Amino acid sequence: MLHTHRPKTSFKARPARGTVVEVSCETAQCLNYLNGWKTILSTTVSAHVPVHDKTSYGLYGRYDPTTFTYRENLIEWIRAGNTNRRYTEQSLGNGLIEFVFEAGQQCFTKHYQQDMVFDIARVEDSKVMFYPDGDAFIEDSDKHLRKIKEVVENG
Repeated sequence: MLHTHRPKTSFKARPARGTVVEVSCETAQCLNYLNGWKTILSTTVSAHVPVHDKTSYGLYGRYDPTTFTYRENLIEWIRAGNTNRRYTEQSLGNGLIEFVFEAGQQCFTKHYQQDMVFDIARVEDSKVMFYPDGDAFIEDSDKHLRKIKEVVENG
């Protein structure tokens, strides 16, 4: 049986633009989550604005003026348990207080990650046809495999 040449059909998968979602420190492998972090606050500076943060995150990273005004006492806010995090505190002298937050808990920084979504497409006659979902890809692949089997069996 003579077969006419048909254009090649190929399948390809490529990462598509995914949705950006907020993830936990554990998922993001955040260094603050893994190692803990320190935040140093001044008792002498108005509003106790963080003067030094030994990580790039710490409490300073999430200091949001829309939800926390500079007039509030940040040190007392932490001591009142508003962070919902485990910590110890120590006076460093010269009006500085160091808060050491334990490892294994959410830090104050929001972490984001892009969910990877893969497009699966079939290329035939220079046309790219994307499948709406994995089931459609499986169904179409099954049809192609049956055609190949038929050609092989019928010679």
